[in-house]
Amino acid sequence: MKQLSKVAILEKIVREHDRLLQTLSLLSDIDWLTTGVLPLPEPGQSCKDVLAHLTAWEQRMILSIEATLTGAPQPIYPTTPRFNEQIFDANKDRSFADIQTDFERSYIASHALVQQLSEEELTRDGIWQSVGYNTYGHYKWARTVVRRWQRAKVRIKDTRQWLE
Repeated sequence: MKQLSKVAILEKIVREHDRLLQTLSLLSDIDWLTTGVLPLPEPGQSCKDVLAHLTAWEQRMILSIEATLTGAPQPIYPTTPRFNEQIFDANKDRSFADIQTDFERSYIASHALVQQLSEEELTRDGIWQSVGYNTYGHYKWARTVVRRWQRAKVRIKDTRQWLE
């Protein structure tokens, strides 16, 4: 990942967030809760679960950056697969409205944090990489998996209609 200026990072955060929201705006109420967007853990994750995933990783990033800047000990997290499982387990029964509200709050907090950082702070201890991965990089990943799932759904529907 190429190091970007603060202005470029903020632009990418906003652009990829907007692109993700545009993709998500095409979902029906049923789509939000339908599993299969991601295959694991069984029975698969929904678009709602993907939003919870993004939120948890943003919150993890915020806590880590705050610890780095204040000299506090870094929070201890499990491995990535285990952390992702914990996110799913903690959020699978939560309402879509609550997940969506948390996602927007987290986006606002992440964006505000980056705005407050100086160019020098962004280059400390991998902060810019963490920001890129957990904001615009993650938004792009989410948009990609949702769009791939949507295309697969359409292909399955078209195949079923053709077979009838």
